Amino acid sequence: MLGDILKEARRKQGMTQSTLSEQVGVTAGYISNIEHNRLEPSLPVLCDLVDKLGIPPLALFAEQEAEQAVVCRKNARPAVPFSNLPELCEVLTPFSWRSKDEAEISAIHLSIPLGSNLRTDEPALGSDEFIYVMSGELEYNCGGESLNISAGHGVFVPYMTGRSLSNASGKPAEILWIAKSKIEETGQASGSVKNESEVKPKPEPPSEPEDIYSEPAMSFAGGNIRKLRMERGMTAASLAEEIDMTSAYVSRVERGLVEPSLPVLRSITDALDVEMIYLFSVPFTGDIKISNIFDRTDEIVIPGDKAIIQLLTPSKLANGDKPHIFVIGIRLEGGQVDCEEFVVHNFVEFTYVVEGEVEYVTDSGSYLCKAGDAIYIKRNVPHQLHNPGKKDCKLITALGNIAHNYVQETSKGINA
Repeated sequence: MLGDILKEARRKQGMTQSTLSEQVGVTAGYISNIEHNRLEPSLPVLCDLVDKLGIPPLALFAEQEAEQAVVCRKNARPAVPFSNLPELCEVLTPFSWRSKDEAEISAIHLSIPLGSNLRTDEPALGSDEFIYVMSGELEYNCGGESLNISAGHGVFVPYMTGRSLSNASGKPAEILWIAKSKIEETGQASGSVKNESEVKPKPEPPSEPEDIYSEPAMSFAGGNIRKLRMERGMTAASLAEEIDMTSAYVSRVERGLVEPSLPVLRSITDALDVEMIYLFSVPFTGDIKISNIFDRTDEIVIPGDKAIIQLLTPSKLANGDKPHIFVIGIRLEGGQVDCEEFVVHNFVEFTYVVEGEVEYVTDSGSYLCKAGDAIYIKRNVPHQLHNPGKKDCKLITALGNIAHNYVQETSKGINA
């Protein structure tokens, strides 16, 4: 309740009721009655309390989110000030100032007026970022280069790259801004290195003839399977034993000569301790990536999955680091379910509905989201996507650091 929030904030500031009452211009008894929820403060007093206690305004009325999934409706988005922009930005991810289980991904909807400019030091997110231009046009400036980003395009900006977004077009620009708000210890900012005494040497991979390997096409994962297997010091025989197949079959899969069924692919990902989608990603040679959303570029098709997935962020940066977030575009035809079985993964998932509608079905309930709605799924929640409409639904989905389960430790530090 409101009184509990104010009381907790006062104690965090190390203030007594008397001290706070003097600063706000009321009696200590008045503060006591508020904190015990015996009366509600007037609006001017509430504004003073928020200012003196340094409480984010949104925190006053944010619920403690106990559900596995949290939906933010298009017409019910909490709004907060953002930098020096005249309009408030809308928060699309859960906001719980008092909760220890804070949202791991932050997403906002923002309008940038004509002539406005956003620089690196304004939104201090401390994370890789993905910016999707929903309407209008923006100019992205970095390192002396300028790139125009029109509606329907997104740009991935790695942490500490630096950037400046300006709106020189003839109308306001709307953007969806996504970043990681909590970085795992194994997914620290770029360039992080462990103490040398804590580092374990990486096992030498088994020697195998290089002529059996060729870079796979985007739609197949054979080469990535072999790479991940060797990183873990596994032979083709040991992987084959794990998935109850023959070594010859594993070799054919890795060479792109045979496409495994979805159940076999799941067995492989379990054995390698990776998420399915990573098998379909390829290294990106640059730091900044601009994508035309849903133009069928960089698409991947997962066997047995009805959804078409487009990679919007690189799987690896030029310096070898992995991004803090992984963003994909999802297209699902009308009446389709993305997968016959529930999907469970150990990272959070945020989805913004660009077009159509999608129903997130979990083991505890379902959540229907229409264009402009957003949904945040917590870790390890079994879920499934269903398009109940007749038209395609188009989604932008951000996943937490899917690479954190297989950070490689070397004598030089973290090679993730």
